[in-house]
Amino acid sequence: MIKDNDLTGLRYDFLNVELKISDIDSVIPMGIMAMEESFDKILIENNRRREGLILALDESMYWAERKQVKDLGLEYPKDADVKNREDLPIKVYNENKVLSSPVLSEQFKIAKNLVVGLRNGELKLSEAFDVDKLALYIALSNLFGGHHGLHTENIRIYYNPVTNKLEPISFDSNSGHEINDLRAYPIGIHDQEFKEKLFEKYELVSSNEFVNGVMDKYFQELNDLYFELSGEFPEANLDYGILQHNANVIKKKINPNTIVGASLIQHDKNQMTLEIRNFAEFPVVMEGLVLENGKSLNQSPFERLIIGANDTLDFTYRLKDAFNNAFVSKKNKEGGFRYPKDLKKIQLKYHILGSTASKLSPIFPYASRFDQNVVVDNKLKNNFQDFEFIKTDEDKGTIVLKTGKYELDKILHIPENFRVEIEAGFNLNLVNNASIISYSPIFCKGTATNPINIYSENGTGGGIFVSSTNVTSIVQHVNFTNLSVPKMVSWSLSGAVNFNEAQVQIKNCVFKKNRSEDALNIIRSRFEIDSIAFVDTFSDSFDGDFGEGSISNSTFTNSGNDGIDVSGSNIEISNIHIENPADKGVSAGEGSTIMGHNVTVVGGEIGMVSKDLSRITLSDVVIENTRLAISCFQKKSEFGPGIIDLNNVQFRGNEVFHLVEATSELIIDNVLVKDKSEKVIDKMYGNQYGKSSR
Repeated sequence: MIKDNDLTGLRYDFLNVELKISDIDSVIPMGIMAMEESFDKILIENNRRREGLILALDESMYWAERKQVKDLGLEYPKDADVKNREDLPIKVYNENKVLSSPVLSEQFKIAKNLVVGLRNGELKLSEAFDVDKLALYIALSNLFGGHHGLHTENIRIYYNPVTNKLEPISFDSNSGHEINDLRAYPIGIHDQEFKEKLFEKYELVSSNEFVNGVMDKYFQELNDLYFELSGEFPEANLDYGILQHNANVIKKKINPNTIVGASLIQHDKNQMTLEIRNFAEFPVVMEGLVLENGKSLNQSPFERLIIGANDTLDFTYRLKDAFNNAFVSKKNKEGGFRYPKDLKKIQLKYHILGSTASKLSPIFPYASRFDQNVVVDNKLKNNFQDFEFIKTDEDKGTIVLKTGKYELDKILHIPENFRVEIEAGFNLNLVNNASIISYSPIFCKGTATNPINIYSENGTGGGIFVSSTNVTSIVQHVNFTNLSVPKMVSWSLSGAVNFNEAQVQIKNCVFKKNRSEDALNIIRSRFEIDSIAFVDTFSDSFDGDFGEGSISNSTFTNSGNDGIDVSGSNIEISNIHIENPADKGVSAGEGSTIMGHNVTVVGGEIGMVSKDLSRITLSDVVIENTRLAISCFQKKSEFGPGIIDLNNVQFRGNEVFHLVEATSELIIDNVLVKDKSEKVIDKMYGNQYGKSSR
């Protein structure tokens, strides 16, 4: 097989040997023995090559180490390879002849230098070897399960003086074993040119045509040899399935199920940047971005893009001018790339280096990569001792924010296991995205005559976040003005003031002109809110998510979205006045329950909404001068209809009384309203009523 593929190999045969003793005229049968050619000039010429040198790495040091391990009764690692190959000297066969010949000694200088460069990892395999022959030899060694011949101590190398290149000599392969992985050549830098040729040879030898050809050509010879040997060696085995198994392993390794993974990093009308990962053990060549019909979307790159084995890189494709025209909406007949919808129409075209078969990979809409710039540091520095307005008593476990006027220009982080007391007359101006983040309960001790003020004078401040406390926070007589949201890098909350898994009582406070989605957001917490004024909120005034509590004696004026908005919550409301909400006065969603009395909604878009298995039950209600007084419907498919049950209710000056979906219910003074509407949700959220949620 080796010589049939123009590789250099030793002649090897089996002989039935007899030992003849002349003195006593006796013949002793020795049985079948293997005969192997030695490393000399005859070997080279028999392989139809010009006389040249045969080199190896001298393994005497290696065997001496093995002997010592054995003598000491230690266990040597199975299939061990030489660990410090740089320490192995170069060996040349027929040393006396080579070093005494002017011609051969000059050749030796060249050959030795090539092998040393490979041994030390300073030369590429393509610089020293005939890569076509080396690649084929490695591919055949793996196909026939001859990994033993690719161990460092077993490699033999021929220096061809005609080509000035090295060639492998097949030796001591111990073939006939099933493989589970591909063994590489043990020395030299496995460069791109070599890998391209190696893939080509792996593709060749693992093909059905090649494997079947081997069987057809050598079947009879192998069977004859097996028959001859099995008589003396009954343990001998000839398993033709090994060849197919190894071919399949090679196929799997060179053509894995997933070769390339592509993810979008960013795009605009001129370019698209992808993170491209090569999962294969061979380099891949990127051909470009294509549509499902094969149409190219990118301009030709300045040079061929090749990604190394098991490597990842970011690459920016310059898009063609007609890129946007490739995505025409059937609805409006207009072009333009729409993320992420149109990304599914684009694929990354590539091929493995050395292969001619192109493949396609989908592009994920985002990269699964670690980005330090987007990480929220959950272990913020506990910096509460850095501020002049804070007094700490660690023995008592108290942190006191002292009376006075101060400015905060960075995040104040307070850890757990403290009691945070804010004195009356404490005034704090938040700037430069500064926020207060506390994992300890807060106790705001403002008074009617000396309130606490937390505000952002220039509008650059953040907000307040209290989380994961086991003691109820108490917030009294505090004015929260012109705040935004707590945020760090890409993490941010929705409320100017937020309580998460933190029980709280809030009384006699004002939330005014806060520039956030919610002025007050309470999440997974019990709460008691009394005598609060929400004024000129950018969006929702109060937003409750999965909480339980009460709101009483409070006003909601000029909310930019909803006055009261709850999801998955159970709350009681009483003595509530809501005026001019841009969307809904009271909104219950996602299985919420709102009960109470004495609730007034004046002006704005919609008085009350119950949706998605929520129920609003109120008495003594006034809904006045809204565009739509009541709406009940289902918004999310995983939930169900909404119910509103009102007693002693007055409707005055509303444009439309109600919109109630077929399965939802509106009950007025214990009477079910029978008038129903179709497709209520299609009329909501800014389509006809309310404010768009987009």
